[in-house]
Amino acid sequence: MHTSLRQPLAALILILLCAAVLGAAAPALASTGGPAGGTGVDPVWTPLMRQLVADGFDARDIQRMFATPGLTYGPEFMGKKMRALYISKYAPAMPAPKAEVDPRRRKRSIYDAHIPPERLATVRYLYWENQEVLHRVEREYGVPREIILAFMVIETRVGDYLGEQKAFRSLASMAATRTYPAVASHLKQFQVTDPQRQWVEQRMNEKANWAYTQLKALIKYATANRMDPVRIPGSIYGAFGLCQFIPTSALERGKDGDGDGVVNLFVPADAIMSIGNFLRVVGWKPGLSRAGKLAVIKRYNQDDAYARMVLEIAARL
Repeated sequence: MHTSLRQPLAALILILLCAAVLGAAAPALASTGGPAGGTGVDPVWTPLMRQLVADGFDARDIQRMFATPGLTYGPEFMGKKMRALYISKYAPAMPAPKAEVDPRRRKRSIYDAHIPPERLATVRYLYWENQEVLHRVEREYGVPREIILAFMVIETRVGDYLGEQKAFRSLASMAATRTYPAVASHLKQFQVTDPQRQWVEQRMNEKANWAYTQLKALIKYATANRMDPVRIPGSIYGAFGLCQFIPTSALERGKDGDGDGVVNLFVPADAIMSIGNFLRVVGWKPGLSRAGKLAVIKRYNQDDAYARMVLEIAARL
């Protein structure tokens, strides 16, 4: 080839090679703190993405997750939590009307709504469909099948209600929300003093740290069980599945009940085994008194009315 043609050709090849290298590196750069423009990722996620990559997650995987269409930042998750905590600590309690029923009975009615006759029929059908795994739970963990099914009635109405959020979005949003202005609109009806604002910001950081831990667990759980973490439906604070486990519980205490090699908490057999394992770990054992059973159930949910209703529903099954 003539010398005058070799030089332009060599230059063209070099340009193409550079373009290919830069194009391949772009997603990783974006997810580790590079410019987010043109990547489909809201810049509000950048600090969180950097932290995840620094903690060992693959940069390209993190980029793909946060570039998922429809994944929008929601400060309302932290805002609602801070409003509830602020009211609990600072808002004056309103005196109850004299004719009002015992607050514990009023609160219990929240759970009563989950057990109409048709739902009990669904539970009985679930029992017949999963007799083998329910027997395994009783044999291996010592947890009665009625207790397991009662949790599923309360948590998701036996699968009828799995949450209106995506667990990833709610946890990522909370983990990314650490400054008071992001939640100020949820507290505008109160005269928040400077010391109170400092307290709110302290609690925000505590909850953001908690959410970050749960987000990491969600990603690990989903990866281990061949799921897309961004698309897992859940509650406002990231609980998911028929048993509504938070991600750390799913990762640490989830069990494969149907033997397919994955822990899918939306599958009844897996949810049943996982509830049984959770209760065993936190202290359930045969022969517990009623008080002992209530104490163990409250490790699942701290609400007194919730614990009582688990036992009441179990007695009906």
